[in-house]
Amino acid sequence: VEDPDSVIPVHLLGRMLRRGMEATGCEHLGVLVGRRSSLSSLGALGFLMQSSPTVAAALEALGRHLHVHDRAAVVTVNTVGPWCRLGYLITAANVEMLDQLYNVAALAGVHIMQALCGPGWRAQEVCLPFDPPRDATPLRQALGAPLRFGAQRMELVFPAADLARPLATADALLHRMMSERIAETESMAPRSL
Repeated sequence: VEDPDSVIPVHLLGRMLRRGMEATGCEHLGVLVGRRSSLSSLGALGFLMQSSPTVAAALEALGRHLHVHDRAAVVTVNTVGPWCRLGYLITAANVEMLDQLYNVAALAGVHIMQALCGPGWRAQEVCLPFDPPRDATPLRQALGAPLRFGAQRMELVFPAADLARPLATADALLHRMMSERIAETESMAPRSL
């Protein structure tokens, strides 16, 4: 995708992953695609997050504005005791290759957290809303965390203390500019029930 602010429908992504798996025979294509994800893949939203003052503010911006980049899913951030759960749930119906799409999302989430917290950041656990694949090794190695399958949504579990981390990339001027860009994008987006 040339423009990271453009939206590719999740149904199309699912079909592309299915066709790619059929053509290559690669059962972990979502892992390979997810390895290429980065905070900049989110376009203006990624820059808004990167310029936020803290990890908590960046994740709040992700949850509030994800629809600018992905209209078929929701992001949640829940803190219980010492743990935080960053969740992603595809809300669209009849989407192909959900397991592969969630693999992409899990890796994107890890890369986002590493961009915010540093390259050494690791999740305590990654919860995935599908049954275990025949070979989970590529996914386990890419995520670098224990996996739990059969969850209700994809979730990255990590210490809640990470939310208070200040971002070295915080930039009030860039944050304001990206907030304005996203507000402009939102005002032009078609609305529907």
